[in-house]
Amino acid sequence: MSEPVAVIAVYRFKSSTDEAAIRALLVEHRATLESEGLVTDRKPWVFQSFTDPLEIVEVFEWKDEAAGRSVEKHPRVLAVWQKFAALCDKVGLSLAKTAEAAAPFAHFKSWRL
Repeated sequence: MSEPVAVIAVYRFKSSTDEAAIRALLVEHRATLESEGLVTDRKPWVFQSFTDPLEIVEVFEWKDEAAGRSVEKHPRVLAVWQKFAALCDKVGLSLAKTAEAAAPFAHFKSWRL
């Protein structure tokens, strides 16, 4: 039996991007991953940096390793990722580079989408 794979994605949005646009894109991202059958039914956790509110951490699960590897074969997912590229200064920022990561117990603002 294949096991889910946890993903921690960190995005740094451009300063011109408002919170409503960020939230809408994250909702679209999740809906697209679900519709393509790539993720588990566990709802994602989304966190916002207190130090830099433009840094967003999204935690979700691929349904298995194969789903994560196959994602680039899904045009609808790639279209959403293009939207991330347009709205972000950095997609795939290292979690270690967030200001909160320096603390032994990192605290982020928790979002509900």
